[in-house]
Amino acid sequence: MEKQLILIPTYNERENVSALIPELRNKFPELDILVVDDSSPDGTSEVIRNFSNSDTRVNLLLRENKEGLGKALFSGYKYAVENGYQKIIQMDADFSHPTEYIKDILDHLDSNTVVICSRYVRGGGSCNWPLPRIFLSWLANFLTSILLTLSIKDATTGYRGFPSSFLKEFISETPIASGYLIQVETVLKSLRLGYHIKEVPFIYQRRRGGESKLDICEAFKSGWGLLRLRFKRYN
Repeated sequence: MEKQLILIPTYNERENVSALIPELRNKFPELDILVVDDSSPDGTSEVIRNFSNSDTRVNLLLRENKEGLGKALFSGYKYAVENGYQKIIQMDADFSHPTEYIKDILDHLDSNTVVICSRYVRGGGSCNWPLPRIFLSWLANFLTSILLTLSIKDATTGYRGFPSSFLKEFISETPIASGYLIQVETVLKSLRLGYHIKEVPFIYQRRRGGESKLDICEAFKSGWGLLRLRFKRYN
């Protein structure tokens, strides 16, 4: 039987994971869960430890410092490969990625396919999202498609599924991106390696609690990172 993992990066998501983990365990009891937490000061890791003490399918990977989403995900990818998972689903903890789409990801995920939940294909979209954030997301994907000549509609989404064969290749070298741009870098590398990318539509929701980690500083860093991806490694 295939080993399948839900990978959730967190920082100050105590309120959200307290509700998300039970929902995932109820809907998908056959899937393991790994939360990668960057030592959140709000005690997110303690919530996960409490779950894992009574449920062996829930695990915590605690990192010492907050070093960015990219490094947290990279640690999670290594864990998934080292522990023999064949299918890995990546999602956010804040309920912006509704859990019902996990089935769609698994239905399309195979050893040759990376699956992306897309806001910008037919049937996709955003719900209760402020216009400035919608514009920022659209602009990020537009610039990505122009600079990197990508035909993928939503290269920046964090809701996706990977086969272990791809992650083995991805962790073989240190990624350029340490922040949110790792989403784009995984798309680029999967295409370079010959993987098919399947975009499935989903409706992005406004986060349920807590605060977004994406700010203007991170947006500018991602813009510079796009240039590095274009001219340093993936030209």
